[in-house]
Amino acid sequence: MEVAKIKGIDCKLTIGAIMHYMAEQIQILFCQWVGNLEENPDNFVSVERTILQFTNIIAGLLTATVLADSKTNEQVKKEAKKIRRESGKKWRLVRSTWLTVTLLCGLTISVYTPYWLPRRPSQKPGKRPGPGKRGKEGTGLYPELSALGIREGVTSSLQEEIARTTIFMPSFKISQQELEHRGINIDVKMVRRVTLELGEQALSARKEDIELWKKGLYPAGTTFNGKRVVVTIDGGRTRTRKNHSGRRTKKGRHRFETNWREPKLLVIYTVDENGKREADTEQVIETGLKGPEQISELAAFHLHRLGAADAEEVVFLADGAEWIWDRVPMIAKQSGLKHWMAGVDFCHVMGYVGKAVKATCPEKTDRKTHAKKIRKALLAGMTEKALAILKSLPDAEISEDVQTALRYIRNRRLLMKYDQIKGKGLPIGSGAVESAVRRVINLRIKSPGMFWEEDNVEAFMYLRANALSGQWDNMLKRVHQHSRTTRKRDWKWNLTPYSIKEEGNKIYQLPQLLNKEAA
Repeated sequence: MEVAKIKGIDCKLTIGAIMHYMAEQIQILFCQWVGNLEENPDNFVSVERTILQFTNIIAGLLTATVLADSKTNEQVKKEAKKIRRESGKKWRLVRSTWLTVTLLCGLTISVYTPYWLPRRPSQKPGKRPGPGKRGKEGTGLYPELSALGIREGVTSSLQEEIARTTIFMPSFKISQQELEHRGINIDVKMVRRVTLELGEQALSARKEDIELWKKGLYPAGTTFNGKRVVVTIDGGRTRTRKNHSGRRTKKGRHRFETNWREPKLLVIYTVDENGKREADTEQVIETGLKGPEQISELAAFHLHRLGAADAEEVVFLADGAEWIWDRVPMIAKQSGLKHWMAGVDFCHVMGYVGKAVKATCPEKTDRKTHAKKIRKALLAGMTEKALAILKSLPDAEISEDVQTALRYIRNRRLLMKYDQIKGKGLPIGSGAVESAVRRVINLRIKSPGMFWEEDNVEAFMYLRANALSGQWDNMLKRVHQHSRTTRKRDWKWNLTPYSIKEEGNKIYQLPQLLNKEAA
């Protein structure tokens, strides 16, 4: 791999030349910096920024020199050959070409590197296919760039910097402005492309792991061995864009519709003996826009990956949505759980109770008294007593709020064994996933007037979920492993039906946790 000189900087890529260039420039610039401060001390802000820009130039020259070194090139070529061999494909060299690569310091260099394509099965070495027989080519590979973790014309460090800035800023444009403020001058299209590429590569790596697990080739971990595990699932809200086919507008744009979609979220964490979250154990936040089956399969995969089958306790917590509880038994089976518990979020239950009490008791004192009695009965596991108190409220038979609360509790009584759950020191609320919905989706993806292409929002949510759960570095490591041998970004897999109402799942005799008439 050949590295060209940095455009606009008259310096050879050798240590001696860089040292001479740096000393020469410092002598010139130092006088300017001092002169600016002598003229006006308020210039210190601009002087400090100018000094930082100069050090970025030196950093770019040093980085380019390291890449141009003969020993580096020799090792990179060995690693590139290893990458082609590990891919399991036969490759053919198409050409060598100059490509631009932007470094972490913000400078851009040119590298001369070979480009390879998968050899077609029918193509013999040294023989070109005849007319009309080219067939379908796979995505090509720059093995030397892959060895260095360079993708989409940026180094992996810069891609991480761009992606992290983007997922925490309110828009791509503001992200571009923030990066420019740090000395990284790239346009907003590149910010968007680099960020989404990383998200799609991460999703592709996730798919690879899930397919290995479904084949029985992914070993169970030990992270959750002897731990007390909490699994919570919920849904959020975001708007997606779907272009209409047919004629475009006068400005050449497609007409489109922006429908609301419900991304699903999963949070898995561990708690101590008092039910408090453990900060030093791996936490999982997962997202998906492909419906209940996707998030259910992700839940089963992560429980297997972290070794939940050998956990001391496992409890599932969520609101009363039937799509969740209809799939929990299959999640438990697929992840190998032998003993587990399940409970409806207690705050959701008390929300229905609060509406019922408020609708029938005009006096604040009476409302508090009845709500306290129902709360105490539910926490003691006496759902029949709680139902009886609700029925005894004034005008209970004609109050729609009371009847709704009665139906809610009656249809979910199997999920309200709070005495047993609390008796084991486990939480009874799904606040963790409610918080994740707010942090992952609402604060960035559900902004007013914002809508997304479906695939883009999937990648973006996944990046935010990994960053907010502390799994960012693990995700990057997995992306680097996956992207070494392929540039394809194929992250959708065939989903397994997890509903216990599915015909194929009836053979497992999975317990039905909710009545069919549940709201």
